[in-house]
Amino acid sequence: MWTTVLLLSLCTLDSVASLPPPNAPNGHLNFYKEVGTPWFATDDWHRVNTSGLARIAHTNFVTVWPVNDDSVPVFNTDSYAEESLHNATLAGADPSSLVFTIPLIAHATYDVGYIGYSNAIYDLGGDPKGDGSIVYPGGAAIYFFSQPRATEKITLAKNLGLYGISLEASNGDTSDLFPWDDDSLFYALAAGI
Repeated sequence: MWTTVLLLSLCTLDSVASLPPPNAPNGHLNFYKEVGTPWFATDDWHRVNTSGLARIAHTNFVTVWPVNDDSVPVFNTDSYAEESLHNATLAGADPSSLVFTIPLIAHATYDVGYIGYSNAIYDLGGDPKGDGSIVYPGGAAIYFFSQPRATEKITLAKNLGLYGISLEASNGDTSDLFPWDDDSLFYALAAGI
């Protein structure tokens, strides 16, 4: 499983591993002052736990991504989200500091490059109110966070005592629909809170 956890801007995992011990006077504070905000993949939780960074961060953003072909069909499910959030807590993050971030990327079981939520809905005919999948004859498929898959994470966040939920920012490759479009993820999340 590969999940990104943003601890409070960005640095490399090697920088995190080279931190002074957690008990060093102002060690973490000096690191934040010099480097900014680190991120890590949750399969490196043990290294981050050793550093103590996740425990002192006020906010930890958790974004889920599939890592292999087997995880593509399930990356938008509650069980995948729960495992990602659990790995963030193994890194030392308190659940009340976690913000679950819904990605805008749509992942395919075949080589299609990067596509986003808007592509899945407008260009490929995905159902924004469906189960987050477009399955073609022959077995090829695209998986994404549909509105129901996204809004069920609100309940998950509340049940797990998370700090909140967020939507990944649109960029050149992936984007949501306009926020006032009732098929957009933003619209569904705002209406579901």
